[in-house]
Amino acid sequence: MENRQERKDGMQMFGMIEDWSQSGKTQKEYCQERGLSLSVFGYWLRKYREQRESTGPSFVKLETFGNAMGLEIVYPNGVILRLPSGIDPQTLGQYLGL
Repeated sequence: MENRQERKDGMQMFGMIEDWSQSGKTQKEYCQERGLSLSVFGYWLRKYREQRESTGPSFVKLETFGNAMGLEIVYPNGVILRLPSGIDPQTLGQYLGL
Protein backbone atom coordinates (compact mmCIF):
# COMPACT_ATOMS: atom_id res chain seq x y z
CA MET A 1 0.00 0.00 0.00
CA GLU A 2 1.33 3.40 -0.99
CA ASN A 3 1.73 6.02 1.73
CA ARG A 4 1.50 9.81 1.48
CA GLN A 5 5.28 10.30 1.33
CA GLU A 6 5.59 7.87 -1.60
CA ARG A 7 2.80 9.72 -3.46
CA LYS A 8 4.52 13.05 -2.79
CA ASP A 9 7.87 11.68 -3.95
CA GLY A 10 6.23 10.21 -7.03
CA MET A 11 4.55 13.49 -7.96
CA GLN A 12 7.84 15.32 -7.47
CA MET A 13 9.70 12.80 -9.62
CA PHE A 14 6.98 12.83 -12.30
CA GLY A 15 7.44 16.60 -12.49
CA MET A 16 11.19 16.14 -12.90
CA ILE A 17 10.61 13.53 -15.62
CA GLU A 18 8.40 15.96 -17.51
CA ASP A 19 11.05 18.66 -17.06
CA TRP A 20 13.75 16.26 -18.33
CA SER A 21 11.66 15.30 -21.37
CA GLN A 22 11.51 18.98 -22.38
CA SER A 23 15.17 19.66 -21.63
CA GLY A 24 16.76 17.89 -24.60
CA LYS A 25 19.37 16.40 -22.26
CA THR A 26 20.25 12.77 -21.75
CA GLN A 27 19.06 11.11 -18.56
CA LYS A 28 22.66 10.99 -17.36
CA GLU A 29 23.25 14.72 -17.96
CA TYR A 30 19.97 15.69 -16.31
CA CYS A 31 20.64 13.53 -13.25
CA GLN A 32 24.22 14.75 -12.85
CA GLU A 33 23.10 18.40 -12.94
CA ARG A 34 20.56 17.76 -10.19
CA GLY A 35 22.49 15.30 -8.07
CA LEU A 36 20.03 12.48 -8.77
CA SER A 37 20.84 8.81 -8.93
CA LEU A 38 20.42 7.56 -12.49
CA SER A 39 18.99 4.26 -11.23
CA VAL A 40 16.38 6.05 -9.07
CA PHE A 41 15.49 8.28 -12.02
CA GLY A 42 15.12 5.18 -14.20
CA TYR A 43 12.83 3.58 -11.61
CA TRP A 44 10.53 6.61 -11.56
CA LEU A 45 10.65 6.92 -15.35
CA ARG A 46 9.34 3.34 -15.61
CA LYS A 47 6.61 4.14 -13.06
CA TYR A 48 5.72 7.30 -14.99
CA ARG A 49 5.43 5.41 -18.28
CA GLU A 50 3.39 2.63 -16.67
CA GLN A 51 0.97 5.18 -15.26
CA ARG A 52 0.65 6.96 -18.61
CA GLU A 53 -0.05 3.65 -20.38
CA SER A 54 -2.61 2.55 -17.80
CA THR A 55 -4.58 5.79 -17.98
CA GLY A 56 -5.21 5.40 -21.71
CA PRO A 57 -5.00 8.08 -24.34
CA SER A 58 -4.71 11.66 -23.23
CA PHE A 59 -5.84 14.80 -24.94
CA VAL A 60 -3.66 17.75 -25.79
CA LYS A 61 -5.04 21.26 -25.78
CA LEU A 62 -4.59 22.79 -29.22
CA GLU A 63 -4.38 26.50 -29.70
CA THR A 64 -5.35 27.71 -33.11
CA PHE A 65 -4.98 31.07 -34.76
CA GLY A 66 -5.18 32.31 -38.30
CA ASN A 67 -2.09 31.67 -40.33
CA ALA A 68 -1.88 31.89 -44.09
CA MET A 69 1.08 29.51 -43.97
CA GLY A 70 -0.96 26.63 -42.55
CA LEU A 71 -1.42 24.83 -39.28
CA GLU A 72 1.24 24.07 -36.69
CA ILE A 73 0.64 21.72 -33.77
CA VAL A 74 3.21 21.60 -30.97
CA TYR A 75 2.88 18.56 -28.73
CA PRO A 76 4.06 18.61 -25.07
CA ASN A 77 6.94 16.25 -25.92
CA GLY A 78 8.33 18.82 -28.36
CA VAL A 79 7.15 17.22 -31.61
CA ILE A 80 5.96 19.84 -34.11
CA LEU A 81 3.49 18.95 -36.83
CA ARG A 82 3.28 21.53 -39.63
CA LEU A 83 0.49 21.20 -42.16
CA PRO A 84 -0.34 23.32 -45.21
CA SER A 85 -3.28 25.70 -45.18
CA GLY A 86 -6.45 24.31 -46.72
CA ILE A 87 -5.70 20.73 -45.71
CA ASP A 88 -8.79 18.56 -46.08
CA PRO A 89 -10.30 17.03 -42.90
CA GLN A 90 -9.64 13.43 -43.98
CA THR A 91 -5.92 14.04 -44.47
CA LEU A 92 -5.76 16.00 -41.20
CA GLY A 93 -7.35 13.02 -39.45
CA GLN A 94 -4.73 10.72 -40.92
CA TYR A 95 -1.90 12.94 -39.64
CA LEU A 96 -3.44 13.21 -36.18
CA GLY A 97 -3.86 9.44 -36.03
CA LEU A 98 -0.11 8.84 -36.38
